Amino acid sequence: MVRRQYSVLRDVDGYPLSPIPFGGVYLPLECSPAECYKTPLLLAYDRSHFTAVVTMATGKSKKEASAMRDIVPLTGPECDLLPMHFFVDPGKDVDWNNLPEDSSTMKSVINSVHNYLEIKNIPLDQIQSGRLCPDESHASTNSSVSQNFDVTVVSL
Repeated sequence: MVRRQYSVLRDVDGYPLSPIPFGGVYLPLECSPAECYKTPLLLAYDRSHFTAVVTMATGKSKKEASAMRDIVPLTGPECDLLPMHFFVDPGKDVDWNNLPEDSSTMKSVINSVHNYLEIKNIPLDQIQSGRLCPDESHASTNSSVSQNFDVTVVSL
């Protein structure tokens, strides 16, 4: 049993995984969050095989490296939450093409994600400007993107 969340984002070329929708977040719901690591295992899928994705250290100083952490978005290109696979068992008679949008289920998903992962919300303008430092003085002030729009990310 892997006591770690894992995420599959795109194939090796950055395209959505088709025709099988593997992309999304998988939580180890059969284990309590206290028994699990708070950092996810990231997977890529290519040529019918999954492989782990790891971050690499850059030539930055220790001070810069501690200010910036590797992050992975939990949102898609339209800033919508990635699919949470196997969060509920819908039963054998479910119509997969016509699932209702249930706000109570969505709140439950978001609460579970917060229990299993170390989550941060980063203003979109900081991501677009390439400045992900927690220090607000580094944030872009010339962005045309609303300062109030955040992208949910998980820290590695």
